[in-house]
Amino acid sequence: AIPIDFVYAQSKILTENNLKIHIVSDRFLFRMIGLNTLLNAIGATPGHEKDCIDLINSGKIIALSPGGAREAILSDHHDYRLCWGRRVGFARVALKAKCVSISEKRKKKKKHI
Repeated sequence: AIPIDFVYAQSKILTENNLKIHIVSDRFLFRMIGLNTLLNAIGATPGHEKDCIDLINSGKIIALSPGGAREAILSDHHDYRLCWGRRVGFARVALKAKCVSISEKRKKKKKHI
């Protein structure tokens, strides 16, 4: 449940573009002994809505995966299912911070090409 894909992406973006991305991880991961140290070392932040909004409003970039650890644990590569349930904090963060996702920016860019 460590956001290893984000860690690899963050490393590449940091070394090639000198741009830090703040990884948002599930709050319960920070309560696990040892894992909280690793998450802090890679610059992860617990998924508190206000903290995410503050990061965005201060010009920082965040990376989050709405299903996160829950999807990683409950899905497999043969039968992958979205496991968001009632977890919509990521949408509230985007609305309150008045931002769009990277995928949304790509859609707009394709319309102009």
